[in-house]
Amino acid sequence: MELAVAKSGTLTLVEPFLISHQPAIFAQEDYKNSQGRPREWLARLLPLLGSRCREAKSMASFHLCVEAITKKEQQKLEVLAEIGAIQALKECASSPDELPAKFASEALTVIGEQVPYKLSQQVPCWSIKDVQYWVEKIGFGTYSQAFAAHMVDGDLLLLLTEKELEEDLGMRSGLLRKRFMRELESLKIAADYGSVDESHLDQFLMSLSPELSVYTYQMLGMGLNRNLLPQLTNDMMKSVCSINNPIHRLKLRQALQDSKHIDDIEVAILSKQIDVFIRQSFKFFFINLRVFSYRRSTGNQLASLIKVLLQLRGYKASSSFAFILRKRKIKDNR
Repeated sequence: MELAVAKSGTLTLVEPFLISHQPAIFAQEDYKNSQGRPREWLARLLPLLGSRCREAKSMASFHLCVEAITKKEQQKLEVLAEIGAIQALKECASSPDELPAKFASEALTVIGEQVPYKLSQQVPCWSIKDVQYWVEKIGFGTYSQAFAAHMVDGDLLLLLTEKELEEDLGMRSGLLRKRFMRELESLKIAADYGSVDESHLDQFLMSLSPELSVYTYQMLGMGLNRNLLPQLTNDMMKSVCSINNPIHRLKLRQALQDSKHIDDIEVAILSKQIDVFIRQSFKFFFINLRVFSYRRSTGNQLASLIKVLLQLRGYKASSSFAFILRKRKIKDNR
C-alpha cells in the first residue's frame, strides 16, 4: 500500500494543499468537519503523529487542529484528552518537522495546553542543549549526559558515525545503534540546511529522492556544491560523500550521467512532476499555474517551459504562471 501511494505521486500534493488551507477556515467551510469527527476516527489519527512519513504526519496534525477548533466550539475538548491526543500533539509540536509541528502547536493553543520547547529545523545551528533534548525525545535519554560530556552540537550530530556511537558515546548494543541511526537519518532528511547551503544542494538531492538528503551535510562539509555534482565518480561518492549504499550511488549516478549541466536534470525532474500533477488533477479542464517565485535568473525560461509541456499534453495554460521549486520547508507565519 505504501509503495503504491508513493508511486502514484499523491504525496507530493499533500503539503501544497495544507499550506493553502487554514485549519480555522477549513473547519467552518467543510460541512463534515464543522460537525466534528467521532472518537474512533480521531483515535486512528494518533499513530500518524509519530509516522516517519512527513506527509502523513502533516495531515494528521492538520486534522487534529481542525478537530480541536470544532470540539472547542462544541465544548467537547475532553474527547481529545480521553483518547490521548494531548501528549501525542506535544511530541509532534516539539519535533523539527516544521509543518506538522506548526499545526500541532496551533491545536495545543486552542485546547489551552502549553506548547513545548520547539527544536529549530536548522539542525546545523543546534546547541549542545538542543542535541540533548532531541536525544531524550527519541528515547535515548540514558545517553544524554554522554552527548553533553562530549559537547556534541548540531554540527557534530549530523556527522556522527555508528563507530563513534559505540566507541566514544558508549552505545554498546548494535540494535540500539541501528535504532539511533534510523532516527538520525530521519532528522537529516527533515533538516533545513539553508544557513550553509548556498547552492541549494539539498533541494536538488530531495528532488531526486528524499533518502539522498541524508548525505547533504557530509557533501557540504567536503566543499561540494550542486554545480560540482556531475563531476563525481563512483569512488568519490563513496570515499568523499560517504554514500556507502550502492543503490543510493546508482540513483545519483543515473541522474547525473545523461546530463552535462545540472539544470538538464532539473528540467527532466520537473517534467515528471508535471505529469503527476496533471494525472492527479484530471477533473479540471483548465489548468492555471500562477508564478509565485523562482529565485534564479532563468525563471522566465522555466515558466515558458512549463507552459509548453502543458500545451503538448493538450492542456491550456495562461501566460502568467509559476512553480515554487524548493525543499519542503515551511515557515511559521504567525
